Amino acid sequence: MAAPPSPPCETLASMTSSNQKLVFGENISQAAQFVQSGSAQAGLIALSLARSPAMKNGKRWDIPLDSYPSIEQAVVMLKSSSNKQAALSFLAFLKSPQSRATFDRYGYAAPSSFTAAGQKP
Repeated sequence: MAAPPSPPCETLASMTSSNQKLVFGENISQAAQFVQSGSAQAGLIALSLARSPAMKNGKRWDIPLDSYPSIEQAVVMLKSSSNKQAALSFLAFLKSPQSRATFDRYGYAAPSSFTAAGQKP
């Protein structure tokens, strides 16, 4: 079952005339494939995909951040992890300047500090 259209999709649909055709991908990756292959002339895709090397030759218009609710993502380490040291190393990497640069390059904003759930920054 596909998720209901997001607010930008609803806005796009309302701007589309009856003689134009909208196609919805099953997921964001499929929508990007439609655009990349030329099966669609335009697509509403994740900024990270639009900034990917595969899409470098295309044109893009960034949707204003205030036109949709933010999508917050998180990383967790399970108490029951059998590889806690590897998980801690990965978390340390995610906090590194190298990782931050990669996040920035693909359009991901981060809070000013990383904290564990329930802890103050």
